[in-house]
Amino acid sequence: GRVFERYTRPQLLGEKSVGRVLSFRDVTARRRADREIEESLSLLKATLEATTEGILVVDDSGKIVNFNRKFTEMWRIPESVIQSRDDNKALAWVLDQLKDPERFIKKVKELYAQPDSKSYDWLEFKDGRIFERYSQPQKIGGKTVGRVWSFRDVTDRRLMELTMKRQARTFDHIFDGVIVTDLDGRIVDWNPGASRMFGYTKEEALGKTPSLLH
Repeated sequence: GRVFERYTRPQLLGEKSVGRVLSFRDVTARRRADREIEESLSLLKATLEATTEGILVVDDSGKIVNFNRKFTEMWRIPESVIQSRDDNKALAWVLDQLKDPERFIKKVKELYAQPDSKSYDWLEFKDGRIFERYSQPQKIGGKTVGRVWSFRDVTDRRLMELTMKRQARTFDHIFDGVIVTDLDGRIVDWNPGASRMFGYTKEEALGKTPSLLH
């Protein structure tokens, strides 16, 4: 299992080659360490590609150093821009899709001014998509060397939340009495219309069954 490096060169006497010198170095530990590093990098790359979030890594000057395929898919960045590795082109493509690009830039500048800070916010796109954006510093040996950005598409979730809020407002203002139960027949919601019709407050009705009305 050991691994040696072998170096060979001619042995010269004046201008004449009279033999050969062979030197050997045991590099077993170094080769093992190299393999471990390669395996770790391979695992990290596989993890980045497997995640459902878009990941972007930049250095302390804001230059792109790494990203996963999900990031390019989410931001719909053309292959030509990716291959160019031109940070300005990538930034221009990103900003052109946002409803409020100034807000995006402002947050980035704030974080670069405070390299050890973390951040969470959300982004709205012109086409209606909504992304959560999370950022934290990248550290090596306790020193901040860059920043990791992660993006998650929460469009469907946000739309569902808005729909539920609209439905809740309708539920509260509808004149009819509306009672909602779970699968066990327990009351889980009770609108003001039901309070007017039956005389019980929502607090009194929750957890009971509709037999309360009998």
